[in-house]
Amino acid sequence: MAYRFAARGPELALSSVWVASELCTARTTRVTNGWFPGTATYVPRSFHDVRAVAVAKWLNHQRMSCNVKRKAFFNRAVNAGYAITYLYMRRRAGRSQQRVIFVVGAPRSGTTLLQDRISRHSSCWSIGGETGFFARDNVWRRGKHWSGLRGEAFRRVPWAGGDLVAQFDTFVDAARDICGMPSQTFVEKTPQHVLQLSFLLERFPEARIVHVIRDPRSCYASSKDHPNIRQVGTDSFIGYWKRCVDARLKVGRQLQVHDILYRDLVTQPDKAMRHVMAFVGLDFEARQLNPANADIDGRVARKEFRKLGEPINDSSVDRWRQVLSEPEVARIERLAHSYIPATASYQALSTLLESRR
Repeated sequence: MAYRFAARGPELALSSVWVASELCTARTTRVTNGWFPGTATYVPRSFHDVRAVAVAKWLNHQRMSCNVKRKAFFNRAVNAGYAITYLYMRRRAGRSQQRVIFVVGAPRSGTTLLQDRISRHSSCWSIGGETGFFARDNVWRRGKHWSGLRGEAFRRVPWAGGDLVAQFDTFVDAARDICGMPSQTFVEKTPQHVLQLSFLLERFPEARIVHVIRDPRSCYASSKDHPNIRQVGTDSFIGYWKRCVDARLKVGRQLQVHDILYRDLVTQPDKAMRHVMAFVGLDFEARQLNPANADIDGRVARKEFRKLGEPINDSSVDRWRQVLSEPEVARIERLAHSYIPATASYQALSTLLESRR
């Protein structure tokens, strides 16, 4: 059902799946003034299409009144609607002239740390979280539950209309207006955007992309005790880690892309940050490494981000030796043996890049 409506009108499909996904959990099926009564969930006014709401209610009724097997089918229909609409909006995307700094990398590779330190520069700013704008499915599923600055900016985006890049620009401009950052460079950090490097390079010619690469053993060890990381097992995690690194290797050498080793960032933070800032065209500022400026990022109050408020140190470099079992280490080294040297040496990383040309 979602697919048929997507074929006739992707915007209607997005309206339908958005409202349907909300109706599945809302306390009422009545939509008024953009909000679901009794909930903190917002539905853009532009989605208040009679046909969209009718389709959504039908999907929701079928989902709630059928057996488990059919319920799974309707869930897949909603997911298909999201995916189809994403592809439609991506295909229609134009080019942006925003000078954005994208920080990307595999999970637990140090992207949050780097985003935080770049954002402390007087000419940069960040929303202090991820957007997931160009990762399929993430924008709508995550964004509709955002609060604070992200949520307010998200609600200003006219989603019924199709250019994903233009909508990202609108989101950034809205966030910039809300927090009073008229000319500063926006620092966007979504690790999985590394899988969209080709798209970002083509659609954001003025952007700079900083890719962080970290030893897979350290990444996996860091993921094991993180509350926001789904535990998927060694093989699945390393498979995804390799997919992220391969996506970086696929685009080869690019003037818009700068690689930084996590090991260098935490062992030689001053030197590493100077290289990063020179790459993005700004002078390094001592305040970027000063723990006293940690209050710039509101996440430091949360346990999982407490290290953002501390001086950068190398205590996490070989922590995997204490966290992982011998079988886990052996398995990771077997799966990623050709990649591991590139996480500790720029020469090895350069060699790996050349080998993938």
